[in-house]
Amino acid sequence: MYGLMSGRAIRTPVRGAAALLLWHAIGQAAQRELAFDFQGSMIESIEEYFRGFGARLTPYSHISKASWRRQMFSHSKSTWLAARRLIGKKP
Repeated sequence: MYGLMSGRAIRTPVRGAAALLLWHAIGQAAQRELAFDFQGSMIESIEEYFRGFGARLTPYSHISKASWRRQMFSHSKSTWLAARRLIGKKP
């Protein structure tokens, strides 16, 4: 099972509803003997939140097919954007 979406209404006084739903989904996966995939996060606070439910950091690979021209363009663009950030200019 996958945990694909989560959120809350800021103006609502009810707290913990999202955590309760997540806990229930984890329980459903356990009853069905399925793994629960949190889908991870690059945001440290969200990662810590998921770890509170027992999530483990699991690296994954992303494989894609692209022409060499597309690969060169993509690599050049990301390098250029990173260089702009280093010198403090917004792209």
